[in-house]
Amino acid sequence: MRIPSPSPSPSPSPSLRWLLLLSIFPFYLSLALESSITNNDEKTTIHIAIVSCGAVRAPEALASMRSALLTATQPLHFYIFHQANDGNDAFFTNALQKWKQSTATTTAATSFEFDLYTSDIPEHYSKLFAPCACQRLFLHEALPATLHHVLYMDSDTLVLTDLSTLWRDFVRATAHSPPVLAALVAEHTATADYAYYTEQTVQHPYFSSSTAAGLNSGVLLLDLDKLRAAPWNEQFASYLEQYQLQFFDQDLLNIYFAQHAEKLQELPCEWNFRPDHCFFSTQHCSKIGILHGNRGSLHAPANEQAAVYSVDAFQTLYKAFSLFPATELGSVAAVRDAWTWFWGSSASAVADQARNYCDVTVPSVVTQRLLQAAALANAAKQQQAIEHYSEL
Repeated sequence: MRIPSPSPSPSPSPSLRWLLLLSIFPFYLSLALESSITNNDEKTTIHIAIVSCGAVRAPEALASMRSALLTATQPLHFYIFHQANDGNDAFFTNALQKWKQSTATTTAATSFEFDLYTSDIPEHYSKLFAPCACQRLFLHEALPATLHHVLYMDSDTLVLTDLSTLWRDFVRATAHSPPVLAALVAEHTATADYAYYTEQTVQHPYFSSSTAAGLNSGVLLLDLDKLRAAPWNEQFASYLEQYQLQFFDQDLLNIYFAQHAEKLQELPCEWNFRPDHCFFSTQHCSKIGILHGNRGSLHAPANEQAAVYSVDAFQTLYKAFSLFPATELGSVAAVRDAWTWFWGSSASAVADQARNYCDVTVPSVVTQRLLQAAALANAAKQQQAIEHYSEL
């Protein structure tokens, strides 16, 4: 018996074809964006904004930039904000021009550019918390329109590992849906023994999640294009009128992301590790990517109150990144050689202190780079450095 052939399926109507295409378009667009970012991001310069208003903060900012440069695997561009007539423009220009002269003959990983800006924010913001502290809230206005993303770091930060992963992951997050506007680390973990941001301690909204009690503003990644398209300035002005704040720029960010949590990428604590993680956290970080020495913890304590949050390992690391006058820092390789005596005698001690005190270890990339340079330094040079800096 002859079996009849099945009737051909009717072709979808033109309108149905369009619906099918539109339904799969976002998927392929997402793949294209991911592919583009993955292929190009390794070659992208990391853009870092840092604020240094007043002469006191300048050495810290220089140490922070040096640490970022020493651990970099791709070019960096620094955007340095200072106050008018504070002398920091000449200080940074003199130091960084000499750094550029020395890095011109080294690998692309240590190449960098820098630009200086006079902090220019609304007058009532300029006096909140600390000089220029609120500059981070206006980077979308101050930085060039051609700049799309930026990593802001407080001047009292030290970069202890390569920033490329942090940068790449944030750029990817800003291209996905829902689109991310900013990335921050929690002020305290949700299970911390102590937290500043609680319903009992603050009288304004703050960001909270299953892992976070508030946000710390010392390390902040921003999608500048999104901020330019939809600035948060008017909302911040409204918050200032509505609430009593203590840590103004940080409190403003907390209120904003309490209301716009979908725009936030919450970063792991390694990207803003602070003394609080040593004392209050029940869930310790497994490593440190960016060390944030707030509460004055990069320096010897000035009083009993500061001594409560003093961590010797943090002070040791800062001292290693700031041993020499800025005018002598012409060569990254020379800096590594000159630090040989310091790291050779105390690198393991630093790691031990950090592990015992905070349940973390200092990333080996820092000590490895310095100790590799030690092989090139002769005994006489090391002895001279030891004698010159023995008072430290």
